[in-house]
Amino acid sequence: MKVLKVIGALLLSLSLTTPVLGEEALPTEPIDYYFPMDIDGHWAQHELYDMVYADVVKGYDEKNGNVTLRPNNQISRAEFAALLVRALDLQPGGQSKSFSDVKANQWFYKEVSTAASLGIVSGMTETTFEPNAKIQRDQIASMLVRAFEKTVSFEGTAKAFKDVKNYWGKPYIDKASAAGMINGKSATEFKPVDRATRAEALKMLHSALHLEQSAPASDEELSNTFLNAERETLAALSEGDFDKASALNKQYYTGFDRALGDVAIDMLKDISAEGESIHMGLTGDIKVDITGKWDRFAELYVSNGTYEINVAGETDKETLEGPVFLKKEKDGKWRVYYSDTGSVADSLIE
Repeated sequence: MKVLKVIGALLLSLSLTTPVLGEEALPTEPIDYYFPMDIDGHWAQHELYDMVYADVVKGYDEKNGNVTLRPNNQISRAEFAALLVRALDLQPGGQSKSFSDVKANQWFYKEVSTAASLGIVSGMTETTFEPNAKIQRDQIASMLVRAFEKTVSFEGTAKAFKDVKNYWGKPYIDKASAAGMINGKSATEFKPVDRATRAEALKMLHSALHLEQSAPASDEELSNTFLNAERETLAALSEGDFDKASALNKQYYTGFDRALGDVAIDMLKDISAEGESIHMGLTGDIKVDITGKWDRFAELYVSNGTYEINVAGETDKETLEGPVFLKKEKDGKWRVYYSDTGSVADSLIE
């Protein structure tokens, strides 16, 4: 939430300091996972950050204390199947398909088995899945089409890739390109048998998630989620009820905004314990425009609001204006996972 970002950014800026040579790396904190060190300036930076902020993908802990996403590394068949199953919260269905190289004690067993039972993935042979093989771009296209066939319209004109001939993958590549789910490596080539990088896989999945139109939320539900979150949390903080503020943070926020909210609430709690006053309010005839909504994700643009913040006797006013991003979670509730509303914290983070 914006007000909590103003306060939480002070601590956050310290957590982003890279250890120098000879220093022991600090333990990775929850907020650190939202700042992978290797995606700034990447061609897929926007989509990668969005997937990280929304908790669709998580970075790696490196020995030096940094978190990375390794966007240019290739991704395995098991990794992409797991990513897809988790992003869509898929449950087993249909007839189970077993593979001799997918064992119950392997980390990907549940996800690969679920995807196979739904007909989303197939084996490389009748009996093997080859989970550790690096996934090809045409294999991703086929998995996406099968996974999203009930929620995405595949109407449109397929791109005429000169390197996609009449073979098993062509119908899937045609459908995915017609929907806008995938793009070529160039205007004329898809490179179907190239091994996909993590960035390419996440970009394609991101596109698919922002094409689902079978059951988007109402404008009112999305607007109220954001407005209620801000107003109720501000009231709890002003009352000094930090347990309630933490509960509201979990109720209304997820991903990046929840992690940063936790940091800020802890900081405000410490300030209050020292006897300092805290008052926060939101004024103005706030305008909320729905700029995009899909089955699992939504984007708003909020404006015409002003935060009035008084902490430890110091007063500040912050303008509320900018995009807000929401995600529908497993319990059916919409939650805010990131906002870029021009706050002090936004400028520090960027």
